[in-house]
Amino acid sequence: MNKVMKYQIIKPLNIDWEDFGNILFNLRKESRQIKNRAIAIYHEWVQYSMSYYDEYGKWPKVIDVYPPYKTVDGYIYDRLKNEMGHTSSNNFNATIRNALSKYDTHKKDIMAGKVSVPSMDAGQPIDVYAKGITLHHIDGDKDDYIATLSLLNSKAKATLNLPSGRIDMVLKMNDKTQTAILDRCLSGEYRICGSQLIYEAAGKEKKGKKDKPKVWLYLCYGFEPEAPELDDSRIMGIDLGMKLPAVMAFNFNDKKYEVIDDNRILGQKIRLDKMLSISKHQCQWRCDGNSGHGRKKKVDVYEKCSHKSHNLSMDINHQWSKYIVETAIKNKCGVIQMEDLSGIKASRQNFLGNWTYYDLQQKITYKAEGKGIKVIKIDPHYTSQMCPICGYINKHNRSTQADFECLECGHIANADYNAARNIATPDIANIIKNRVKQQEKEGKSID
Repeated sequence: MNKVMKYQIIKPLNIDWEDFGNILFNLRKESRQIKNRAIAIYHEWVQYSMSYYDEYGKWPKVIDVYPPYKTVDGYIYDRLKNEMGHTSSNNFNATIRNALSKYDTHKKDIMAGKVSVPSMDAGQPIDVYAKGITLHHIDGDKDDYIATLSLLNSKAKATLNLPSGRIDMVLKMNDKTQTAILDRCLSGEYRICGSQLIYEAAGKEKKGKKDKPKVWLYLCYGFEPEAPELDDSRIMGIDLGMKLPAVMAFNFNDKKYEVIDDNRILGQKIRLDKMLSISKHQCQWRCDGNSGHGRKKKVDVYEKCSHKSHNLSMDINHQWSKYIVETAIKNKCGVIQMEDLSGIKASRQNFLGNWTYYDLQQKITYKAEGKGIKVIKIDPHYTSQMCPICGYINKHNRSTQADFECLECGHIANADYNAARNIATPDIANIIKNRVKQQEKEGKSID
């Protein structure tokens, strides 16, 4: 299991702040270029693979298309290695792999034309491979923690006249948890994994003093957690709804359910998105050649709103996904079932239209799988329209967005809970498919 802890870099030890800032600025710029170029090449490969499959009924092998390479990332690495200005070769490779992973997350929807090919913005993190990170103390002082990161290739090291491509950085300790994690990494109890540096450029000079840049190490560490007691026959179903962000029901107890009632935070997200839309409109229509310094101010406002909105989404998705997985563990559920929302139009649901639900589902998935819980995504059609008592399916069963009343047997329930209860049913997709066929034979409409 892997986790991440955020540490602030107080200062570099073997280089001054100005040179350090310039190096990180260039590395961040390269990271963006590498990722966008890698994604473009990978997209070409995916498109070719799909066309090949359609024509021959099988997937092409990389080595047959790009000999002698056995993997796509190896081919991409060699295609781009001449563009490696400052980045060390191992970090360069890690950046390519992360870019392809980002693409793969949305590959199904990209190929279906539902989402665009990912494009990385200017604030990209700097990837650092696992073996390029060393933790230690200064001269045995247990209160100071130093992270030595391998960042630069030999060409950049020579150009910058540096003795090494490795840079020593002093880490700031904010609490005992941060200290304990580093101590366990030093002892070998935790293993250090591929991590990232986040570089925030210095602000404007004020009163003759220039601010220093802010640098953060997002240290990824791994360990083997104690396996929770789980039962694969116990299933938790999750419904993402309008009134409530998430409702959880269970196949072993018809009366039991859990909810995330957090629309206050969702309202804050909607307000931020509205501000973002307004600032974007101002940038598009008012930032012409005659705007002078006003243009930069408007762009700064837009970027600030954009970062706030994105960060809020990510933070809350972490909170919600953690709560959802903990709820599954508490109830000994070995399986989580949720709808495959890739084909759902965002306009159909207010929540989905104003939230990064793909990211939420991703976080639920990797956190659940890290605990040994199997995650199954099911076809969302009719899960909110089927009666869990008699099985009757009709869109009018959902009399309002919040209420469910079966037209066949009269069963009444909260609509979100009813959907979650259906989603928690084993083999629900086939049950619904068979029920639809049965109703068609009986002449009972589902519309």
